[in-house]
Amino acid sequence: METMDAIAKHILQLENSLLTSEVRKSPQKIAGLLVHNFIEFTGSGSEYHYKDGDVFQEQNDKSDRFKNRIKQCIFQNH
Repeated sequence: METMDAIAKHILQLENSLLTSEVRKSPQKIAGLLVHNFIEFTGSGSEYHYKDGDVFQEQNDKSDRFKNRIKQCIFQNH
């Protein structure tokens, strides 16, 4: 059980890092977290097909609008 808790904690940390502006603005950091053919199924039911070099937040976007979503992460309820 301890190993599963450690794995769940690590996955949560990785998932949460994808919600930070620092990572969302960096194609290198995103590429370090997602495989080149990653597909995300959004809460609204749509699909997003990640491509190398994608960013999820523009460099000049100073908002931190995804910070509140960290609390909603699916793995947090594990």
